[in-house]
Amino acid sequence: MKMHDLLISDDLQRGRYLLFDKVVDEDSVDRLSDQDYRDINRAIAAFNLLGIYVKNGYVREQDVMDAWGRSIYRSWITAQPFLSHREKRHGYPVAVYFGSLAKRASEVLAKNGNLPEYKVLRRSQGNE
Repeated sequence: MKMHDLLISDDLQRGRYLLFDKVVDEDSVDRLSDQDYRDINRAIAAFNLLGIYVKNGYVREQDVMDAWGRSIYRSWITAQPFLSHREKRHGYPVAVYFGSLAKRASEVLAKNGNLPEYKVLRRSQGNE
């Protein structure tokens, strides 16, 4: 329950919203404010931690997939420019456990016929 409470906290919801709203490519990551960058990073870090918890059996994988599978999958797809940007800056892969969790989420969603088609689209200049 504590992990679920963390994931639905205002700041993590804000981080996921910013990820979906502002990150479309690596250039968009450079344009984030420091606070927006930290909020997105924290949301990604929470999913990474959830991936560690699933790997170590601290939480049931099926419960995580039932409650968060779709959000994990969508967030992973959307986070690719952000993660690539971080990896280039830091020199090592980031959010490895988030990646494992997202892979599993995509498998579970596909098996159940619920894998959403998700595309990241650049907003037009007038909407920025």
